[in-house]
Amino acid sequence: RWLVSHGPRSAKEEERATDLFVCGDSAGGGLALAVCLGATATIRTLLRGCISISGWLDMTASTPSYETRKWDAEKCFGDAANPDTDRKGSQGEAESYLGGNGVATHGKDWRVSPFFAPADKLRRLPAVLMHVGDYELIL
Repeated sequence: RWLVSHGPRSAKEEERATDLFVCGDSAGGGLALAVCLGATATIRTLLRGCISISGWLDMTASTPSYETRKWDAEKCFGDAANPDTDRKGSQGEAESYLGGNGVATHGKDWRVSPFFAPADKLRRLPAVLMHVGDYELIL
């Protein structure tokens, strides 16, 4: 709503925007993708791209990367930048982000977790650039 009332083609904008890019990092990377997924037809005509840097796209923490990318100091393998992060901790952070019982109530909603977006919404996305490291837990 804010973008429609303040952004391109709004009454408050003196010059019309012609190209719109949305970018975010971590939770903001998930939010950037959700904004593009939920864009109105008018805004979609201006969207040129979405950039998600290490985007947190699944607030339910249901991906297998929590096991497959867990830091293992003996093998020197996994997400060394977040050695204490695990599924339970990520779900706790998601609860803080979404509010009490937010993961159970809203966790699989594509507006919260773009990971769960339906194919018809994904097909309408602009060009998407996702940067993610191989060892990140929250893939």
